[in-house]
Amino acid sequence: MATLSLGNQTIFTQSGSDAPVMDANVNLSNTNIKSAFSSPDNSLSQDINLPIFACRAWVNFDGSIVTNINGEDVCQINGSGNILKVVRFGTGQFDIYFNVEMPDTNYVMIGSGFYGSGPGTYFGIIGIYNNANYSDSVKTNYIKIAQTGHDGSNTNGEGTHIAFFR
Repeated sequence: MATLSLGNQTIFTQSGSDAPVMDANVNLSNTNIKSAFSSPDNSLSQDINLPIFACRAWVNFDGSIVTNINGEDVCQINGSGNILKVVRFGTGQFDIYFNVEMPDTNYVMIGSGFYGSGPGTYFGIIGIYNNANYSDSVKTNYIKIAQTGHDGSNTNGEGTHIAFFR
C-alpha cells in the first residue's frame, strides 16, 4: 500500500494497482494544486499548467444489430461507460441515453464508425441528427445522432465509437 501524506495528514492511499483514493477528511477548497500524474500504463500531460478534461461517457456499439425491447430497437453495445442504451429510430439514426445526465448541453461528441468488412470496409461520418432543431437533438439525458456512409446515405454501422467530453 502506498500513502501520500503532507505533515501528519494522509492525502491519498493506494493498494496494489487500484486507483488512488483521497482521504475523506482532505479539504481542497482553498488550494491550488498543480501536478502531473503518471503510472506505468497511463501518463498525463507533463505541462502542469494545461487543464485536463474528462470523458463523461463513451460507447462502442453495433447499429446493425438490434433487439426490440418495449417497442424500441435497442442496439448491441460492445463496451461503454455512462451509457444506458442506444436506440435506433431509423436507418443510421440513433438516440444515445446517458446513465448519469450531463450537467448541461454544452458537451462535445467525437466519434468514428465503419461498415462492411475486409477490403470493402468503409468509414462512416457521425454527427448530430439534423432533421430536428439542435435543442431537440442535444439533451442532458440523451443525444440524437446520425451516421452516414461514404456515399452520403444513412447507414447502420457495425462499429460505431463515440466519446462525450464536458
